[in-house]
Amino acid sequence: MKALWVALGRIGFWLTLPLLAMYLSYTKRTRIVLRVGDEILVQKTWLGDGSWILPGGGLHTHEDIATGAARELYEECGIVVEPIDLHHEFRAKVHFKLGVTIDTTVFSLHLPAKPRLIKQKLEINELAWVRIDELYEAPHIGPIIKKIVFKA
Repeated sequence: MKALWVALGRIGFWLTLPLLAMYLSYTKRTRIVLRVGDEILVQKTWLGDGSWILPGGGLHTHEDIATGAARELYEECGIVVEPIDLHHEFRAKVHFKLGVTIDTTVFSLHLPAKPRLIKQKLEINELAWVRIDELYEAPHIGPIIKKIVFKA
């Protein structure tokens, strides 16, 4: 059943890509580099191409960007953090498919131990802790991770 769900998400992604790209080009997005030791948290979303990406997402209307990042981390991974604990790293124009550029604000947070993960059932397919030195070589790494983590 999980394989069918993943396949439907990938098909949906490619079928709606032009509309999704237009929508994303007009939104502000967040990403969080959540680090414990030499590992960072990555995820695969349901509506996606199967690439690993960093937790994060879009802002609600009139929502502070750090508050939105903390909310997304909780919604997607079940991790509760205070917006004030997130370290603003930078704001970047990240290139998406079809030539679309997404306005993305990147935060980081270093934790002393791995928190309990509670995967959002419908939106997130997988969550994983991956060693940073293995991440660049891992298959299906999204361009956002390369730009943010490796400055590529």
